[in-house]
Amino acid sequence: MRESDPACRIPHPGSRIPDEPRTARLRREAASARLRRGAASARSRRSPRESERGQRRTRPRRSRPESVSRRRWANPKVTPPIICVVTDARGDAVRTAARIRAAVDAGVDLIQIREPQLPARALLELTRQACDIARGTSTRIVVNDRLDIALRANAHGVHLRGSSYPGARVRAAVTAEFLIGRSVHDLDEAVSAEQKGGCDYLLFGTVFPSGNKPEGHRIAGLQVLREVCARVTLPVIAIGGITRATAGDIPRTGAAGIAAIGLFDDAETVPRVVDFVRRAFDT
Repeated sequence: MRESDPACRIPHPGSRIPDEPRTARLRREAASARLRRGAASARSRRSPRESERGQRRTRPRRSRPESVSRRRWANPKVTPPIICVVTDARGDAVRTAARIRAAVDAGVDLIQIREPQLPARALLELTRQACDIARGTSTRIVVNDRLDIALRANAHGVHLRGSSYPGARVRAAVTAEFLIGRSVHDLDEAVSAEQKGGCDYLLFGTVFPSGNKPEGHRIAGLQVLREVCARVTLPVIAIGGITRATAGDIPRTGAAGIAAIGLFDDAETVPRVVDFVRRAFDT
């Protein structure tokens, strides 16, 4: 059925249906007007009872982030709350392997292999090692912006930089189970990434000042994170400067989880930190 077919058209607010009760007509006209103002995507998921309650309100309610456990996400392949450990070997492969093993043992959801300084052969070997450690567990391994390495190592997915290939282009080259994430830095990027399709989750940052970013790097903050989570249906994972002191602020924005380097820097403390973050999302 095409959009030009009569059954696909949105009725004009002034059109009439024979023998239609006046109350029903008024409701239909109000709903049609809302659809024409571009609100169809937000309101089409409401039940009729919820829609009637919304029409009786004289002032809009202040929006509040949904509970992570109750929110319906566009992609169920990643189930919140999501904890993502980002690697940063800086030449210390043994220490990185210990962090990966500790993260897998603690039950983290994602491990992002992010090693831009490593040559391709070393990156491939590290990714294969991470996949071997995670085999048979619920932890999944994604590679930062190197689809070729992810595929050769049989990793679970790839994480795209904000300036990388479109998610839809990558999706066309991989299986449906292959995870695709994307970094976004503001509301426009997040909305655009979701509209273009192909991605399973978004990684939003930088939320707080971070020692891993150069001086003068733009800090998005909690308010923009909250706006992004309210606008997109893909799971949004917060990243950037997250510590034990700030991790408790993330769930209140509606984010689906957190990703971090420094928070999980010490392999010995990873289990306690993971437990702390999960409890923060459960409260």
